[in-house]
Amino acid sequence: MSSNMKNKFAILITRFPFESQLGGEELHTMHLAEELVRRGHEVTVCTSDSVLFGLITNGHSKLKNITPSQDGKRTQKRTESVPVQTLQTWKTGKVTPPVTIPSLILFTLLSPLHFLYLGYYLYKFHRQVAKINRDESVNLTQKVLYCLSLPDKLLMSPIAKLLGFQVVWIEHARIGRSLTLNPWLVFYKLWARFAHIIAPSKQTAAPIKWAPHLHIIPHGTAKQSGAVCPSSAQAVMTTKIPSEAIDLKSRKNNFEVLCVARLSQDKGVDYLIFALQKLINQHHGLAPAKARNEHSMTSTTASNIHLSIVGEGREKAKLKGLINQNFLDKNVTFVDKVPHEELLKLYEKADVVVLPSSEHDPFGLTVLEAMNMNKPVVLTDVCGISEYLENGVDAIVVPPKDKNALYQAMNALLINQEFRAEIARNGHETVLKKFSFEKMVDEYERIFTLNSHC
Repeated sequence: MSSNMKNKFAILITRFPFESQLGGEELHTMHLAEELVRRGHEVTVCTSDSVLFGLITNGHSKLKNITPSQDGKRTQKRTESVPVQTLQTWKTGKVTPPVTIPSLILFTLLSPLHFLYLGYYLYKFHRQVAKINRDESVNLTQKVLYCLSLPDKLLMSPIAKLLGFQVVWIEHARIGRSLTLNPWLVFYKLWARFAHIIAPSKQTAAPIKWAPHLHIIPHGTAKQSGAVCPSSAQAVMTTKIPSEAIDLKSRKNNFEVLCVARLSQDKGVDYLIFALQKLINQHHGLAPAKARNEHSMTSTTASNIHLSIVGEGREKAKLKGLINQNFLDKNVTFVDKVPHEELLKLYEKADVVVLPSSEHDPFGLTVLEAMNMNKPVVLTDVCGISEYLENGVDAIVVPPKDKNALYQAMNALLINQEFRAEIARNGHETVLKKFSFEKMVDEYERIFTLNSHC
């Protein structure tokens, strides 16, 4: 569908996460909301996620005149902003998903209250859409409930179906035992009979392949170089990048590695640090004579090998200790919070971007961003995006939790500039062919109009 299509939707996007962290899910949601509004749809983001709320209201959205609405009233002109409704159903402002034993007990006890409150909001939204159609002579042909998190899928979907909404779920997070062994799974399966479920990769969809309305749609990014969706390390803050993360590029024959990821155990950053140590040991002093003499090779010293880690998370202290223990202080720089413009500088100066996820990563937006910036990428095969890539052609794909494989991949890119350029060039072509943001939103709009039957 194009932006001049006749069908206009009223879309309610909901998210009630276990904890608020800036990542691909929040950024994907923000950019999707922006594009849907640009295409003329009515979009409301209903969330207890302070990060998502802040992204849209504190200047990260491209849309202008964004004003948060605390009471659900329409305070903006249509298509000019993404109105945000923060739901405070209890004093913390959260509807905690049932993903741990304590949160499962709490969610179960409070679910009747949450069900009634969210049902009231859905009905209010339903009436608001009717009022828009009547008073503003706008033909909103479809109401859509777009759910990102487990609480809204469980509690809002059946009410939305009764009110005539098209129910759409996005499974952007890892589907693990917190769902497959969850007592609420029975309701998830019941509501999935009428919900259209979107997953960004086959890996992500595998645990719910039984779902009758399952759609595999990869995430997309803008075509023009540099016009990428901000990465998972972007933040509202204006922290400057440490000088060593930028100045290294001014030295000849350097090798700059970039990792943009949340610092959690599943991202495998510790394996990348071990691989970096092996790479530095291999290139202690000058590279071998053969590497210095051949045109396609580089002569790199250990001191010129550098890793920038962009992100925050619970594993940060542990990773810093690992770096100190292995005497890598001068070779590794942490970048905590960085605005989009500064992040682009890091992408531009990187020789390779690595996503070393050790457990299933639903997609891997940072890989897509790097490829769009004409950068070669190394990633593990548990990243959802890996199934769209060809190892050795448009990316280097390695097994997870394998520091030797990460080392070999980085070393191959270090010593051979021609191979590095080829991977980058092919990767960018893959982005243009397979990851169009426009086509992604077209597919979402198509799903918004599909019928589903119980």
